[in-house]
Amino acid sequence: AWPLRSTLALDGLSLAVGAALALALNGVCGEQVVRLKWPNDLLLAGRKLGGILVESVALGPRRWVVVGVGLNLGLPRAVDGAAALQTVWPRTPRVAEVGGLCGTALHGALERFAQHGFEPFRGPWCTLHAWQGLTVCALRRDEAGAEQLVARGQASGVDVRGALLLECAGGTVSIATADTSLRLC
Repeated sequence: AWPLRSTLALDGLSLAVGAALALALNGVCGEQVVRLKWPNDLLLAGRKLGGILVESVALGPRRWVVVGVGLNLGLPRAVDGAAALQTVWPRTPRVAEVGGLCGTALHGALERFAQHGFEPFRGPWCTLHAWQGLTVCALRRDEAGAEQLVARGQASGVDVRGALLLECAGGTVSIATADTSLRLC
């Protein structure tokens, strides 16, 4: 858990964490192989390498944030749509090594986010966005569980709050809710 000022907006925190982790992992891999998918996925070769979950809670006068990160270090067999760090890591990835790297990146990201919000992470996030410039469909499940199209357009980045920006026929649409999923169209 990480203590926060009660006035700090958490908009974009999961994206900031994603950018920091991708940059750290890519630093070891030697190239930009880890990419991002809005709002909270880490991709490798277009497949899911991991995900990020951010929750906050107020306890007394303090507000705390808990960041959960799941990464596939290895897979015992091929899993459709999944990727593993072992395919690009210079040697067999060890939990302690990857955990230390990610912990350091996460600590730095939380410190920076607490001072400046999402803005310093916006450029790196857009650079690492796997679907930047591609046509995507934003979908949301209705009460019956069926996916409904929210918007279709070209992914053009994120705004200062971390909302996804889509260039659609009628103009720019901002998608801000994390319960919206993204698919290539």
